[in-house]
Amino acid sequence: MKNLQQGENIELALAGITGKNILAGISWIRRFDSEIDIDVSAFLLNDDGVVISDEGFIFYNQLENSEKSIFLDTEPKNGIDVQLFLISIDKIPADICKIIFVVTIDKAFDRGQNFNDLDDLMIRIFEPDAFNEKTIMFKLEQFNKETSIVLGELYSNQSIWKFRALGQGFESGLAALAQLYGVDLSNDDTPSGIEQKYPNFENESRFIDQAMIENETRIYKQIKKIVPQIKNAAEQRLNESNTRILLDRFFTDILGYKIEEMKAEVKIQGRRADYVLAVGDKDILIVEVKKAGMQLKEDQIFQATSYAAYSGMKYVLLTNLCEFILFKVNTDGIVNFEVIFSIDLLSDFDIKDIKNLALISRYGMTKPELLEILYEQSVATGVENIARLLLEGEVLDVIKNMIKRENNCEVTNEQIQESIELFINTTLSVYS
Repeated sequence: MKNLQQGENIELALAGITGKNILAGISWIRRFDSEIDIDVSAFLLNDDGVVISDEGFIFYNQLENSEKSIFLDTEPKNGIDVQLFLISIDKIPADICKIIFVVTIDKAFDRGQNFNDLDDLMIRIFEPDAFNEKTIMFKLEQFNKETSIVLGELYSNQSIWKFRALGQGFESGLAALAQLYGVDLSNDDTPSGIEQKYPNFENESRFIDQAMIENETRIYKQIKKIVPQIKNAAEQRLNESNTRILLDRFFTDILGYKIEEMKAEVKIQGRRADYVLAVGDKDILIVEVKKAGMQLKEDQIFQATSYAAYSGMKYVLLTNLCEFILFKVNTDGIVNFEVIFSIDLLSDFDIKDIKNLALISRYGMTKPELLEILYEQSVATGVENIARLLLEGEVLDVIKNMIKRENNCEVTNEQIQESIELFINTTLSVYS
């Protein structure tokens, strides 16, 4: 059995899964006999990350597609899985390159429920009648206030099928996720049997969450329209002036800023920042622009963050129209900065990237506490902090015990520390 950690991926064949028919089993345990209604879904996506038709959405009232390449068994009899997908690899249409597995809580907001009400949420990828050694397993260990979770993805890379453990949680319903994958559950032409699962927002705090969901959905739809133009601009190596023309559209059409809130060539300590974005009368974000597709370098980062330090603003965005890197600048004593997120629109941007863009949209910047939470998370999970934690005595003891259990071998903390330091130095050299 191959146990994956969040973010890890593995080729199916390396786990002994070589047949054309595979299973994806999803299971959980309810806490305290709670009455909680879990929906399990799968989305069959093309290269653009969307379904080709409504048949690409497999759920409790559409159990299979016309090609019969995937079938949802809502009452499996194997005694392990609560719901089970049967997948025929050789029947998957050629234009489908990824299958996303999702679990959501029905009416979560109305009932005040989230995934903290569950234990042992996991997904297993395995062959029919296979033993445990031919199984890939991903078990989620920790939840916050998530009501939707993308468990993992089965995807094809140069005709080789792999599985990636994701565990991405969202405080939104099935409808919001479906829209990101190209299924609109709110239209009159909704596929038969699909209910509108937006929560009923009745108070101000819930309305904020609903507004952000709608904001993210709008960004997703708009960004698909402008990406081909951005790709063309990068290929033509547009100069900085022409790059800004497209960037103006990006700020207005995608991020939702008003024309008057986009201040160009703003003087800061005798220098000129390319843009300062505002919400109303409050300046909130400095933007430093390089020509389309130009490689972003360290000296440009220093230039961009210097503007923020001089201006007193916290956040600065460096972009070449294709990549967007957001920094937070700290000026307590000594000026330093941390990367909060980095997005490449010409790569395979996903839901996480859309949510990050939503945080720096006009609406997102009216809720600065959300961006601050992301900053704190990025620092806590940064390479240097994780490296420090790995060398703590408690962690070394855990690793030593795992080695003894799995490899039947005694090692010392010093030996483990030496290996970790070698790994850390290699990793940090990549990031430096």
